[in-house]
Amino acid sequence: MPPDLAAKEEDPAKAAEQSEELQRLELALRDLPPEQFAALSIYCDKGKYKHVAAILEIPQTTAYERCQAALKALRRKLGGDRQ
Repeated sequence: MPPDLAAKEEDPAKAAEQSEELQRLELALRDLPPEQFAALSIYCDKGKYKHVAAILEIPQTTAYERCQAALKALRRKLGGDRQ
């Protein structure tokens, strides 16, 4: 098998684990309140709270708080809760 194709092949166990992790993330994202999901989605796309605030027409502090609440909920659901 050519080296470039061998490098692209994945270990089936690793692929299954990644698929399971992705499924858990998708479920956790669906459980977020709509306003938190929207804020986090925009932040992930734009990278700045001021963009979240402008798009959602909310104060920048509210944009920050929604993103932080979403991240905290995701950490809790996915087992990575940091205080």
